Amino acid sequence: MDLRIPKIFSFLLEQKARYKAVYGGRGGAKSESIARAILILALNPRILFDKDSIRILCCREYQSSIADSVHRLLVDIIKKYELFDYFTITKTNILSSNGSLFIFKGISNDPQQLKSTVGIDLCFVEEAEKVSSISWDYLTPTIRNPNSEIWVGFNPNQREDPTYQMFVEKPLPDSICVKVNYYDNPYFEDTPLLKEMLYDKENNPELYQNKWEGNIKQVSDAVIFKDKFVYRDFETPKNIFQNRFFYGIDWGFSNDPLAIIRCCISDNELYIDYEAGGVGIEMEQYTGLIDTIPDSKKWIIYADNARPESISYVRRQGYNISACEKGKGSVEDGIAYLRNFKMINIHTRCKQLYNEMCLYSYKVDRITNEPLTTPIDKYNHYIDALRYSLSPYIKKKAKIQILY
Repeated sequence: MDLRIPKIFSFLLEQKARYKAVYGGRGGAKSESIARAILILALNPRILFDKDSIRILCCREYQSSIADSVHRLLVDIIKKYELFDYFTITKTNILSSNGSLFIFKGISNDPQQLKSTVGIDLCFVEEAEKVSSISWDYLTPTIRNPNSEIWVGFNPNQREDPTYQMFVEKPLPDSICVKVNYYDNPYFEDTPLLKEMLYDKENNPELYQNKWEGNIKQVSDAVIFKDKFVYRDFETPKNIFQNRFFYGIDWGFSNDPLAIIRCCISDNELYIDYEAGGVGIEMEQYTGLIDTIPDSKKWIIYADNARPESISYVRRQGYNISACEKGKGSVEDGIAYLRNFKMINIHTRCKQLYNEMCLYSYKVDRITNEPLTTPIDKYNHYIDALRYSLSPYIKKKAKIQILY
């Protein structure tokens, strides 16, 4: 076996701690290195545990199928190094030759079932930036074997995120937290990410700091919805405007994502509780994504009118979908309407919309560095879907009133 990990990750196998966290930007090989360390530990448990085999839980906030888990990454490593004499792979589990067992679960999928999972020695939480405080409260008492450990990998977003607070701002007792970035990865220059990193460093300094340096997102004065949104877990309000939900779609094209959202209004606040989408989505996949959002056939969906063929296709599948009106000033009117809400609440399920809210900005005067009034047509696909969903209430060239 020749499973190697960069030196910065060696603490995973050399030090004992209840919590071990690795965080930072893209290109640091966090998931790959943690996965390798876990495979090493599965075959050599006595490195950290006084036993010949261990039970390993690999989890994340949401896991709709095994394809959403780290199972694929572990299998790819096993195949790459031809470790078939050491590991047996099934569709749902991985078993090592010495009896170590890998289990894969989503924390929010079935918290009660997760709580019944017993005998876990090592838990790896991937994409832990998405894990809510409620999920952490479910998970940590579940990992209760003597000397058990919880390993965490994440990319920081907001300072207030539970995972960032637990491991960076106010570290838990008996925890080790190490920041890892692309320059800690000795193989980074051999990856296709190098050009992308250099481009962002030159052209998108704010994005670069979060995406590549692993720093929390800083909302600049040019950000259009600065101080108008919060990213948090919430129960969808019961006393919502007209007892209805609003749905919007921005059609994807080329490298632009298909974006779908659901929102509602309550007490002059906007709540976005579901999103779906992705890049390279084919037309026959549209309805599968729309169906991931509750009650999508119950209410009218407003969509970008630039793709009538897509609207026609979705309508034939039984959805009540209409093209929204667009014209000169519609973007600005939509922004003004959204900014009129007392607060825009974004559920932690809606990560793509949150990312856009942090980045969607006005153009800046090159000399004074002051924000102008023209939005940059970038980082706005999910925001456009949000505008479309509320298009009947956005009054063009008129005083905008929030209805609630």
